[in-house]
Amino acid sequence: MLHAAIDLGGQESWICVRSETGEILEERPHRTASLPQYLRRQPPSRVVVESCSEAFHVADAALESQHQVRVAPATLVRSLGVGSRRTKTDQRDARILSEVSCRIDLPSVHVPTNQARERRSRCAVREQLVTSRTGLVNAVRGWSRQHGVCIPTGTMARFPDRARAAALQTPDGLPEFVGRILLVIEVMNAQIAAADDELQRLAKSDPICQRLMTVPGVGAMTALRFVAAIDDPTRFAHAHSVSAYLGLTPGEHSSSKHKQRTGITKAGPAPVRRVLVLAAWQFQRCRPLDPLVQWTKGIAERRGKFVATVALARKLSGILYAIWRDGSRKRHGQGTGSRTDLHDFGPAMNTGLHDQKRGVLRVNDPAFPRSLHHEVFHCGFQKITPSMFANDFLTERLPDPVIHGKRFPAMDGDALPAHDIDHVSALVIEPEENEIAFLDTLLRLHLIFHNIFLTILKPGFRMVVVRG
Repeated sequence: MLHAAIDLGGQESWICVRSETGEILEERPHRTASLPQYLRRQPPSRVVVESCSEAFHVADAALESQHQVRVAPATLVRSLGVGSRRTKTDQRDARILSEVSCRIDLPSVHVPTNQARERRSRCAVREQLVTSRTGLVNAVRGWSRQHGVCIPTGTMARFPDRARAAALQTPDGLPEFVGRILLVIEVMNAQIAAADDELQRLAKSDPICQRLMTVPGVGAMTALRFVAAIDDPTRFAHAHSVSAYLGLTPGEHSSSKHKQRTGITKAGPAPVRRVLVLAAWQFQRCRPLDPLVQWTKGIAERRGKFVATVALARKLSGILYAIWRDGSRKRHGQGTGSRTDLHDFGPAMNTGLHDQKRGVLRVNDPAFPRSLHHEVFHCGFQKITPSMFANDFLTERLPDPVIHGKRFPAMDGDALPAHDIDHVSALVIEPEENEIAFLDTLLRLHLIFHNIFLTILKPGFRMVVVRG
């Protein structure tokens, strides 16, 4: 196999092709725009490029031509010798990359799909429009403060009208140069509104984004940004890897016996991290009684609201990943009422449940929600009280619905005795028509706390809910 390293440039790139033994077979500059045609003429090779703006376009062309592709991270090539001894040229960089490729299989960053790159570009253009408009608005506000013009507060869409009206009330009126800025702001308002409508349609047409948008605080921009950044959920082992990839996990600066935790690493795509933090703020405003918001308030009392909001953003990243990975959604309010609506909580929940003669606790009692013990239960470090069950998604509030995990009663005559709770591996609830609200409360708690809710009875406990 040949090893072709390409040092990419905006207009011209440098190519260095080596044999498996490391002998240089070809070395010359080449126009970047015609690299796809060049790659189609080459025999099957390993193409190595450094991550940059042109890297993924060249990678797609190489993959279409049946080549292996390695997009080396920009943070890695320095350690390989690129730019060493204060000498950096395109020819030297291509030689180093091709030589390293002959010796080892270089690690590659994820090559995003065309759909992911397009969504990222659409979101980036919309954010650039908003940033440009903000700069123009600040320029108008700066002029108004210098000349004593008070512009009333209001929506951004009506800002040009308010600024004109306020300026025309002064003796000097509205200067021509300020009027030009207001005209540009009006045009940008129209373009931003069109971009918002486009992103909304794009998110509503995608079933993955629709499921992610069932989480409070998550809108079209957050869903599209998250889906475009993750692209393929199977490349992450668990939700913690997603949080670390997005730079929402704490860093560490330790040596020997000295241990020090730092702030979040801020690695990965900053726009995704920013929209997740904005979603966390919105989550706290629109769902103040949510158990996850109560957990955030506990952190805010100790560390401050900004640290707590970032912690909530990290939780949201894990929730969004789990919803995408499992094909589930965040449920609010009453259910559909279907007779065979089986909700899975955790992996392998519905495997062999009907074949188990022992280890399944069935509860089928009309008074099931009211028969629970009037106590509180603990989820690790988080205490959930009866008031936290006040669910603004429900049409009615449950009468004192409180759970005590250690004394979970058995209502059914065929169910296991309460003292055999240690042998229970799954709980099957068959609620009546009037118990859908309680069922959705359990479902909502699990989606927020993941497996914490199910471990209050014993480690490894699982619950399956069958709607009746």
